[in-house]
Amino acid sequence: MNLQTYPMDRHICHYSIRTFSEPIEKVSLHWIEDKSSPIDYLLDSEQNKSVIYKNEFTPSLFDIEIGNYERHIIKWFNENYTVLDLEFIFERTITANVLTVYIPSSLVVTLSWIQFWFDVEAVPGRMALGIMSTLTIMTQILTNYEKAANHVTAVDIWLLVCLIMVFLALMEYAFAYTMSHYYDIDGNLKAKNSFKKNMSLIVREFRSTKHNSHHNKKSTEENNLFKIVTENTVPDNKENSCEERMRSMTELSEIIRCLVKSFNEMNVRLEANCCDTGFGNLLAQQLDSKGFTVFASCLDPESKGAQDLLNNCSKRLKVLKLDVTNDEDVKEAVNFVTTNLHNNNLWAVVNNAGILHFLPIEWGEEGVDVYSRQLNVNALGQVRVTKAFLPLLRKTKDSRVINVESLAGRIPMPGISSYSMSKFAVRAFSECLRNEVKQFDINVSVIEPSVYSTGLTDYNLWIDDFQTKWKETPEDVRRDYGPEKCDVLHERIDAVMATSKDRPQEVVDAMIDSVTNVTPKPYYYVYGLEERVMTTLLEALPPQFFDLALNEKIYFPLIKLFKNKNRI
Repeated sequence: MNLQTYPMDRHICHYSIRTFSEPIEKVSLHWIEDKSSPIDYLLDSEQNKSVIYKNEFTPSLFDIEIGNYERHIIKWFNENYTVLDLEFIFERTITANVLTVYIPSSLVVTLSWIQFWFDVEAVPGRMALGIMSTLTIMTQILTNYEKAANHVTAVDIWLLVCLIMVFLALMEYAFAYTMSHYYDIDGNLKAKNSFKKNMSLIVREFRSTKHNSHHNKKSTEENNLFKIVTENTVPDNKENSCEERMRSMTELSEIIRCLVKSFNEMNVRLEANCCDTGFGNLLAQQLDSKGFTVFASCLDPESKGAQDLLNNCSKRLKVLKLDVTNDEDVKEAVNFVTTNLHNNNLWAVVNNAGILHFLPIEWGEEGVDVYSRQLNVNALGQVRVTKAFLPLLRKTKDSRVINVESLAGRIPMPGISSYSMSKFAVRAFSECLRNEVKQFDINVSVIEPSVYSTGLTDYNLWIDDFQTKWKETPEDVRRDYGPEKCDVLHERIDAVMATSKDRPQEVVDAMIDSVTNVTPKPYYYVYGLEERVMTTLLEALPPQFFDLALNEKIYFPLIKLFKNKNRI
């Protein structure tokens, strides 16, 4: 018997009967007791038929079947012997092991890795979950060891792998918890750990600059400011005397004064489009309050949003007209920005323009005007603006392009095919752009929000738009869809609006981080845990299950679970 593959082992039992007195025609095998056996087979031979009867009795641990069956004659000296040879094949049933070992251990491993979703500071919960998972797997190993053979089997290897996975989950948390004391969530060194490293560097840099001439003082301070931010050398701790410490404190006060002066004198230039409303308007206001020189391009410079920017922001903020679908407008915007840079460099371009039509593919007038317009604004508009401003961005080290995408660019939904196409295009464009311009030290970031309450998601505009397009739809198409399709689309719009968030500041915070961070992320995913889980599942599902998940009978009840959960 070979038990190394337990519980998927298979055994063969050879059975042989020899007789001297009976001819081969009369040799057959019958189960004597109750004329029954655990075998349900009809055994045929050329000369005779031998039936082995079946009973309800079957060993619970094995499935039994007949292997080779043969009747033949062997010769021993001068006599002939009739021989009946057959094989019983015992194949272990693994149902019990699946239910008692494999499924429970898989669930324990899955449960142990769920702790990755816990906050890193949730020490009691994560430790309790990790230790409980480890002890559960150890109990299973010991229980199985009492039943199994004295050598390693397949189930032993399975349980050992499960134990390693659970242990790695604990080690991951220990590592994450330790690193959380040194780095923030964006991977930047925390101030309390970098302060000592940078302080003596600040002192040394200041000492090296304070003896320079007054003519070069301003530029030197600005250069030293960037050295302070980027360098990460270990300080010298040689100044131990009281006199030296007093002198250092005096110099430190001068350093702070110079740093503040440098920040005030450094106007970081930034161009952001679609600042009439929504994210762009908030971004322009907040960057202006942080001291940036902002070129806020608006479709209509006379709109209320544009006028609010002029009235509420500093003189550093400038409003200009820009239609991202118009090549001449883009050229004029570049000339305006170039003229107003005043020999300074452009730091960042934020592409935020976008429109959204919520309607099925066949609705509306014949042709592809809806698709052309959305692609022209959402995708080609970003391409036009980016290409036009790249010559200015190449002059600035570590400059950046920020493109606003959407969750619809990864999960296409019924009713927004044209919008999803345009956002897929933005994602592809950003990926290619990142790899092409990294040689010029230009960073490319993508902001990917879910549904937020902005001018783009105006409920009344969506309803008016799809009702207008329904009236423009050819009669034969309306007849095939039927008026009930309007109700379904109306319900889908209601479901989307129910999950929209009233916290646009979350998206603006991601935009500001992509503008100000020394090492901006390639992607900023701005949505909650529920949307992350649903997005991951939908991307992993086969197409059939993906389509099923978006069916109205499943989609709408699922949306209701999260209804109003994201609202304040």
